[in-house]
Amino acid sequence: MERPDSERSRTGTHQTFRTSAQGTYRNHRCGPQQEGLPAADALCSLSSCLVQQPYRLFAQTKTWLDAQIHCRSQCVDLVTVSDMDQMQTLLDLVEDQHVLTTWVGIHSGAPGWHSTLTNREEERNYWNLTATDEDEDDCVFYSGGKASAGSCSGGKSSVCFDGSKQGRDQYVLVPLLLGWVAAQKHCRTYHTDLLSVRSRAEEETLAAVAAGHEVWLGHFKDRWVWSDGTYSAFRDWSGVRFGLEGAPSCGVMFKDDNGEWARAPCDDVNSFICTCPTEKIIKIKAIPQDSALDLNDPAVLDEILKQISLKQSLVTGDDAVRIRWRKRPDGKVFTKEGNGWQKREENQKSCLSVL
Repeated sequence: MERPDSERSRTGTHQTFRTSAQGTYRNHRCGPQQEGLPAADALCSLSSCLVQQPYRLFAQTKTWLDAQIHCRSQCVDLVTVSDMDQMQTLLDLVEDQHVLTTWVGIHSGAPGWHSTLTNREEERNYWNLTATDEDEDDCVFYSGGKASAGSCSGGKSSVCFDGSKQGRDQYVLVPLLLGWVAAQKHCRTYHTDLLSVRSRAEEETLAAVAAGHEVWLGHFKDRWVWSDGTYSAFRDWSGVRFGLEGAPSCGVMFKDDNGEWARAPCDDVNSFICTCPTEKIIKIKAIPQDSALDLNDPAVLDEILKQISLKQSLVTGDDAVRIRWRKRPDGKVFTKEGNGWQKREENQKSCLSVL
């Protein structure tokens, strides 16, 4: 069987390596027969691998809604952004392209409280603050042993969290008097982000580090949500913070402004970035226990695929991965090669390793 240039096989150990634009993954060496797989004794266990999240830039300009429709029909959805590393990935994607502004998946929705360091529901509103459209107190500060909501523009000290350090050193007091947006930019530049309190122990550490200062925290309120319905508290607004004010709008990323975002009418037209599923092809080698067994029998193929799908679900915890056989031009799935059967298996959205 002819293999692509990007694939290398070690036939002695039945180990396959494949490299693609999305990343590199490795198949495991074959072990004992897998329980529940009577068709073949050389199907190995599944594992997941780390692959860069797949993004695709569409240079044509569309309104935000039309871009959303396009992403959902051609890929998954408009991109959801979760952290600064992902922002850098998106910047790298547009760097050499003739686009200046691109839609991302953020758009105005219902008001809610968020926290810079966590997406876990039980942690993101540690202070049990309520969110309404009526008030303009959108940012949280800590003073006198309690947290309060106030205007984001007042000058205050701040406490940053630094994920590269350990213990008490993760909590850094910044005595500079800054507005909330400037304080967050400072924390992101020199540390990780503004501190958002997630537990009683962290609250006690905050009290000690603040040492009587009135300090900004990473809790904030806005009405921004993401197109694909997933939760992300990450925001990267340019210069100002858009909270509850203004007409319904959508978020656009500016390449020449370090990828920072601005609010724009959703009827404007911009290029856009989608999250798209990747398609991986994985080679399987099977040696039937019964030499008379036809691996191209539809019932046998269904049983093998069922067991592979079950195994990958148990290993990766992802039930959304779609796995299917890729048929050859002659309509067959497996072909004989030497003393074994070989097949390419195709899946979307996730990276599996089987052999």
